[in-house]
Amino acid sequence: MERLLVNFKSNLGTINNDIQALQSDSLSMSQKLKNRVVTEKQLSRILQGVVVPPDAVRTICDGEVNEKYLDCLVEVNKKIAYMRVHGKQHKRLRAFQEIQPELDLLRLRASAKIREYLLDKINGLRSLSTNVQILQNSIFLKYRFFNHFLIERHPEAAVEVRDSYIHIMRQYYLDHFETYQRGLMKLERVIADKSDVIGLEESTTKLSLFGSNKTVARDKNNVFNLGTRASILDTTDVRAIALSIATDSNAKYPFEELFRSYNLALVDNATTEYEFIMQFFVSPKA
Repeated sequence: MERLLVNFKSNLGTINNDIQALQSDSLSMSQKLKNRVVTEKQLSRILQGVVVPPDAVRTICDGEVNEKYLDCLVEVNKKIAYMRVHGKQHKRLRAFQEIQPELDLLRLRASAKIREYLLDKINGLRSLSTNVQILQNSIFLKYRFFNHFLIERHPEAAVEVRDSYIHIMRQYYLDHFETYQRGLMKLERVIADKSDVIGLEESTTKLSLFGSNKTVARDKNNVFNLGTRASILDTTDVRAIALSIATDSNAKYPFEELFRSYNLALVDNATTEYEFIMQFFVSPKA
């Protein structure tokens, strides 16, 4: 019995040592697992920040500029932004050293394609028949990120796009408003002319187109009376005169209403253009 108990005690000691060894190994494995999880999270965050999907690279380099191109550009821009923020912190990592030149090439390639696309769309605004507001909403504002990308990543191209837009739109609005002004003047209802001056006889003669005398009778007492014409300037109607409708109906308007219509068109276009400029040419990060 004594030998049996001594052997049992010895076995218990061996089992105890084995349990302690297993416990030590378990603690070591648990710590290694925690370290691996932390490392994987950090590495995964870094890889997600710098690795560009192959499909995005192919689209940026050779793809057509459309909605898919926009999505890929947003993805590439995130990688560039991540490198700008964390590049110095992880500059010793080989992945950062290898990806930086590739991102620069993608940035330049994307900038070149976007510049060409925007300049082509801007040149399409030259035609007087072009509805600028429709193009602004359906093309330029839809792809406003393209210009924001140029502003942040390639300022020289962004300046070229901006100057081209200013040059073309300046001529566009000048031509349209000159045409609108000439059209409005054809709708003027003449209230008085240079022959209606103080001291002139009630009836005076004017030469017609073919040189014959033409008698013009004026009511000198009321010709310079504003009447209700002054109230036109205070009306709350925000609609400007449509030349096509007024011409078809042979409508005539006093000069005050033509003046008001011209200024309404000017204010409306200036307001719309300002809103567009603030959305398209001003980067949210500026």
